[in-house]
Amino acid sequence: MILSLSAKNKLGFVDGSITPPAYSNWHRANSMVMSWILNSLTKTIADSVLFLPIAFEIWNDLHQRFEQPDGTLLYKTQQQLFSPSQVTDDFSTYFTKLTKKWDELRIVQVIPLCTCTVAASIQKFFEDQRIIQMLMELNDSYKIDRGQILMMKPLPSLSLPTC
Repeated sequence: MILSLSAKNKLGFVDGSITPPAYSNWHRANSMVMSWILNSLTKTIADSVLFLPIAFEIWNDLHQRFEQPDGTLLYKTQQQLFSPSQVTDDFSTYFTKLTKKWDELRIVQVIPLCTCTVAASIQKFFEDQRIIQMLMELNDSYKIDRGQILMMKPLPSLSLPTC
């Protein structure tokens, strides 16, 4: 929801940074944001916030009810991340699922930005961990490929090279 509102330059309606002035454009935009939020909810939840007058109040109500503490999100994300295996997925589907979980973990477990010379080494460490995790869960049909990748020094990058 935040991504959609931000893309439409309407995030200020839910974070409170855009307040209601006395002109109709604000009310029209607020109604539009409210409808986006309400349409993204289940009927039961939407009914419970339907009569709140502004998008900011709907957002705060939902945030108070449904926000999960970082520890809960971190646990859930890592549990899902460390339990997948390729099973019957083709490699592309398996890799896409892992990448999605790694991205979720990056959002939940924020690592402070570092501009020191060690930053690149830390980034490489985390990438190597992802490669190892991915290789551990591959089907046995990739046994030879896994061995060849593990013999590489340094381990290859997960991202595609840029030109």
